[in-house]
Amino acid sequence: MALTSGKIVLNYFDKVIETYEHQMLMLNLVNSYTPSAGDLQNSGNVIWRNKQQHARIVEGFDLSGVSAADKQVIQEEYPSVLGLPQNDLWELRVDDLRDPTFWDNRAVQSGKLQATNLNQAMARAIVEQGSIYFESSATSGFDIVGQAKTILDERQTASEDHHFLFTSRDEFKFSKDLAARQTLQGRPENDAWSKGQIGSNIAGFDIHAGSFVPLLVGGGVTPTTTTATLSFAPEAGTVNAVTKVVTNIDYRTATIPVLASATYAIGDKLTLDNGAVPVQSVGLADKNASGQVMTFTVVGIPSGTSLEIFPKPIALDDAALSAIEKEYANINTQVLSGAAVTQINTVSQRPNIFWDKNAIELLKGEAPLKLMSEFAGMKVLQSTMSNGQTMYMIYDGDILTTNFTCRVFVWWGITIANPQACGSCITI
Repeated sequence: MALTSGKIVLNYFDKVIETYEHQMLMLNLVNSYTPSAGDLQNSGNVIWRNKQQHARIVEGFDLSGVSAADKQVIQEEYPSVLGLPQNDLWELRVDDLRDPTFWDNRAVQSGKLQATNLNQAMARAIVEQGSIYFESSATSGFDIVGQAKTILDERQTASEDHHFLFTSRDEFKFSKDLAARQTLQGRPENDAWSKGQIGSNIAGFDIHAGSFVPLLVGGGVTPTTTTATLSFAPEAGTVNAVTKVVTNIDYRTATIPVLASATYAIGDKLTLDNGAVPVQSVGLADKNASGQVMTFTVVGIPSGTSLEIFPKPIALDDAALSAIEKEYANINTQVLSGAAVTQINTVSQRPNIFWDKNAIELLKGEAPLKLMSEFAGMKVLQSTMSNGQTMYMIYDGDILTTNFTCRVFVWWGITIANPQACGSCITI
């Protein structure tokens, strides 16, 4: 019996989903969240999420004399933003759809395109917004992965779910070295369209490979300096006493004044030096200086004399901060006026990326697409996939042109929830 048009389309949709789920590498390695559809609609597709709290440890038996400041709790927040639907839209005349293998080929390609698009977007977010960065001339892939793990450990920002993704070229360069150390478990695999995992628990990371990491452009920046001493504090949201309007504040970002910023670009990596003394990172839990330079990433250029950076530099020795505010300190000393702002991404190359699972968040969107079939006569299919995302398909035919139009899409948004727990590195 010949397939009906409904069965043909349903088989196509199932194959798109099957291909998408099989090719989806990054999605399973980050946190994901599906908020209430009503909350998203009423908030302009932005949900404010709480960051982990920090609290002071107070010593003693009798705590009756503890100051009010020592009992405060500051809960920082960040916006998780739902982007626009990502569509695969195509239109063909009905006589171009006679061959059943066309539908299979189109479904496989659609699933691959959708999965690659999401993989690329997540990798781009890590490259541009992740604040950790280093360049290495090491000849051992194990050493490079170990350096990334050491930085995460020093800053005490991460959980135990770490991932490192080698670009295809660096995977080729270091695969023999990693395998020779007998750190790979099972048969090593390199399938950029599939799982992409080539090893587990290598220097504390699961190791993956992918060809979708974007280029990080390096060099070409005119050195600059700060024009004021930086003093940043963790900030909580506020509620207007009269109007009761809530104002949320993104804990990650700071705008620093500089002599000139025109030559900088989104994604540039920076260090800040007071004279010849680099500002160091500190452990977020014990507040000990790591002995290593703190790195920042440019996420905005508000004017010709300012840079917006992740993360907000909060200094442990800033006299303007209260004791509870210093619990969020991430650098050992204040950045002074005249501090050197140094770009450290010196070459243009596709970097390797690494991250803690809790550092990246995928927001899943849902829409009442069934209304389209009720009011516009279009046919609508939707399915919740094993990863929790909903995939939609809308299709229709035009009796005047005999054209068949099909639209397949997923809806998501990517947020770097903690820029201090993800980053990139380049081999030189």
